[in-house]
Amino acid sequence: MRRYFLIILLITAQLSYAQNNKQNIRGVVIDKLSQTTLPGACIQIVSKTENKGTSTDEKGKYVLANVNRFAGGRSDPARLAANFAGVSATDDSRNDIVIRGNSPAGVLWRIDGMDATNPNHFASIGTTGGAVSALNTNMLKSSDFFTSAWPAEYGNAISGVFDIGFRNGNTQKRETTVQLGVTTGLEAMTEGPISKSNGSSYLIGYRYALAGIAQVSTTYQLGFFPNFIYKIQF
Repeated sequence: MRRYFLIILLITAQLSYAQNNKQNIRGVVIDKLSQTTLPGACIQIVSKTENKGTSTDEKGKYVLANVNRFAGGRSDPARLAANFAGVSATDDSRNDIVIRGNSPAGVLWRIDGMDATNPNHFASIGTTGGAVSALNTNMLKSSDFFTSAWPAEYGNAISGVFDIGFRNGNTQKRETTVQLGVTTGLEAMTEGPISKSNGSSYLIGYRYALAGIAQVSTTYQLGFFPNFIYKIQF
């Protein structure tokens, strides 16, 4: 019994220096209609504690330095979406999305333009939620969450749409991130440029998720679920 208790303590231990980890946000501002870059555009992040801003260069590129933030949603996009008005979760054990009282089965998940049946571990047949998300939030870019009046391209949705996209890798330098969480388990991610001249990059993420500790008769079992995602941009 003592050795299993020690395992739990090791898993729940938090690295204090990870809270002070700061990174940069890079991007390009493009006009939606003409699809041309916008030099001199202003980008600003406004919060209760501080305001950060910058402007794009002659190529429409920008860099926001030092703005890493972590939301209290167990690194799960579905649990974060439950904070929106009219959206709730069934219970704390699952991340099903209930929109205005409609069934969670009517939510459409789309990842990088492709419909996804259920991006979660421990999911039942016909559901769109589960106990543990299979998505690595470090790889996500801005995503669209529709609770009503979504475009016609989301024809299979009934109650809502969660359209998620993976971001591109760092085109300036190579970076590696390793983190440990109670529900997410061990996560590792590496990214960097392939060719700085043409802006190509790679982004590779891996998760070995500790899905649960269950007691069966008198023995204890650890459940691990690996997840591997990569993206290459040319």
